[in-house]
Amino acid sequence: MGLAEAVNLQACHINNKPMQIRAVAGKGTRDRYTVLAPAMIIKLRVHRKRQGCTDYLFPAKDGYGPMCEATSQYAYKITTKRAEITKQGNVHLLRYSFATHSLEGDMNLTVIQHLLRYGDLYTTAPRSSIFGAEYAIK
Repeated sequence: MGLAEAVNLQACHINNKPMQIRAVAGKGTRDRYTVLAPAMIIKLRVHRKRQGCTDYLFPAKDGYGPMCEATSQYAYKITTKRAEITKQGNVHLLRYSFATHSLEGDMNLTVIQHLLRYGDLYTTAPRSSIFGAEYAIK
């Protein structure tokens, strides 16, 4: 899920039964589904109740519309600083982390490719280390 898709998430986009999130009008302006961990359902419910969210899970400060992308990037930086994470990065690093953990958890590489909208691993793998040495493209 990309940053624009994440900030535009609404409660109606979460499907509890198959544990999926529907990303609406993402890249290529088409809807798609991605996985949702069971623990995240609970965390999203708590967040929604605490923040008083109505439609958007991450609303703008004034409560109208979604949070802007710059605000989410700022929140990422503040959170990593509080957690004393020194590795440089940005919100996009979370996509790589998802791919790494999924691969380490034995998820099929083509499934990861589909979930993250990687059209061609030959263009993605060389600029990231998420696929490990056994998937390195020489």
